[in-house]
Amino acid sequence: MKLPVVLANGQIRASQHGSDVVIETDFGLRVAYDLVYYVRVTVPGNYYQLMCGLCGNFDHRSNNDFTTRDHMVVSSELDFGNSWKEAPTCPDVSTNPEPC
Repeated sequence: MKLPVVLANGQIRASQHGSDVVIETDFGLRVAYDLVYYVRVTVPGNYYQLMCGLCGNFDHRSNNDFTTRDHMVVSSELDFGNSWKEAPTCPDVSTNPEPC
């Protein structure tokens, strides 16, 4: 795929900045990938304390970054990562996952 690419009427943009591929949204989410192993995800400040998942919860407290999907703080990276794994099949459409 050739970059830059604009999708969804400009709501999503993908481009190359130096050696990074960057995906940006119109609401401020930015994902930069160096095409080897480094990924940096940033969100605007208005998402403070509204995040959850593998990137932490954006509350500036590192002691609770390993909060699982069940809202438990764990010390094991494996337990933390596994808690956010998705099921290999699509959930029933009537199931509404708890939002962050």
